[in-house]
Amino acid sequence: MTVAIARTKDEMLAHPSPLAEGIDEYLSFSVYFAKAYANRRITLARMLREVSSLARNVAPGAELRGRVKSILSIWYKMRANRVRDERVLDSIGIRIVLPRTRDCYRLVERLHREFEIVAGEYDDYIERPKPSGYRSLHTTIISPNGHTVEIQVRTRWMHALAEQGAAAHWRYKQRKALAEVQAAAD
Repeated sequence: MTVAIARTKDEMLAHPSPLAEGIDEYLSFSVYFAKAYANRRITLARMLREVSSLARNVAPGAELRGRVKSILSIWYKMRANRVRDERVLDSIGIRIVLPRTRDCYRLVERLHREFEIVAGEYDDYIERPKPSGYRSLHTTIISPNGHTVEIQVRTRWMHALAEQGAAAHWRYKQRKALAEVQAAAD
């Protein structure tokens, strides 16, 4: 672990970024997060089992994927939003792909009955798509051990649009990076 951290520090210092300013703070955070990461992985596995059962009851063809956000992603989000680690509500995420739009709404309704939800953390991008055309339902629930878990629910068509179409996250990131370069040049 210390080898990876040292390599990361050298890489960050060699490539200027917002992180270079707070490298020592980042390194102490990464040691803390390495311990928390194991707990998040356990939570993710448990939540995948529980949510999978609910999803397959709503639609037998449900597909689920889960992830724990990387240390660097959490760090950037904390700095950008000036929040503590526990306020990064999407450090654990589950994406559920279902056959039909009505299944998406039925599943979110079930999730809201089964789990405590985080107030104000429900977005209906199906009813109100983003300008890019992105469509999905987003909600944040609280796992039995207290971790927040962001859930994204969408159809196969919505998923294809989000992954490869105009709403693809990599396209968004590319447009954002180009805008930042242009703003710096102006």
